[in-house]
Amino acid sequence: MALILDSNISSAVTNSEEASSLENSSLLASSLNRVLNLSQTNTAQSPARKKLTSIEAHRVLAIADDMIQKIQLVSSLPHVITNLEKFKGLFGCDLVAALERYQVLDRLYNDCSQPEEEESDSDDDESVNQAATLTGIEAKLLMREQENKKYAIQKQLQDSCRSIVRIFRNNQPAIEAAIACSDKRSEHSTELLLRLNELRDVLFERLLTSPVEERTNVDLQRELTLRMRRHESAIDKLESELRQVEDDKASEVKKRNDVIRKLQSDLHQIETFSDEFVKRTHAEANSQVTTNYITL
Repeated sequence: MALILDSNISSAVTNSEEASSLENSSLLASSLNRVLNLSQTNTAQSPARKKLTSIEAHRVLAIADDMIQKIQLVSSLPHVITNLEKFKGLFGCDLVAALERYQVLDRLYNDCSQPEEEESDSDDDESVNQAATLTGIEAKLLMREQENKKYAIQKQLQDSCRSIVRIFRNNQPAIEAAIACSDKRSEHSTELLLRLNELRDVLFERLLTSPVEERTNVDLQRELTLRMRRHESAIDKLESELRQVEDDKASEVKKRNDVIRKLQSDLHQIETFSDEFVKRTHAEANSQVTTNYITL
């Protein structure tokens, strides 16, 4: 009887847990379906045209492509200049001369950009003492002179860079060879080119989009924003209900576990009392049999 009672209680708890789990699963499935439906509809309409038709659009896109190509060339210059001997046969005399001039200017600019403290170690004691006796005005004049020199070299570097890009335009194989050194660019240049290409794709799509499609996309985006807010509100409500159901489930399971533990304790006490009663009965019966036997 005790085993049957214990089995019935465990079965009831199991059925209750399964019902609660099904309810939780239903809520989660509903939330996921809402999110999936939102993600599937949250896409703007693609432009009907696949190619640019106006001359102005072609010009705008050509300017973007030209800008990206120039940045590719300029970002490849450090590697090209370092390995100039390898490219001399392909670049030609004019381009090689321009790159060598750029290398000289770049070295001068870097020398001007170095702090004076780094050069003080190589100066002799006399020059150090002479620098220490400079007045405040002389120090400012010297600093201004260095800044003017640095600015002049910077201006020459910019002009040299423009000249190199112009010479590259007349040598398509040289452009392809320089751009092919994409793995030698700095991390910042690679990131800049990546963002510019993404911007170019956005520009291309905008140029393909007609005014009517643009208005349609704006209306669609507004509708999707409102729908997203409604879905977020519904998801928050469902999550709150789910938490409440989980709390109720935990509380109900705790109560049933307490009942099971109490019943199991009672059953254990009943079994103990039954064993003691059986033993006592057997002892009394044996005692009675022994007494009757002695009497006879």
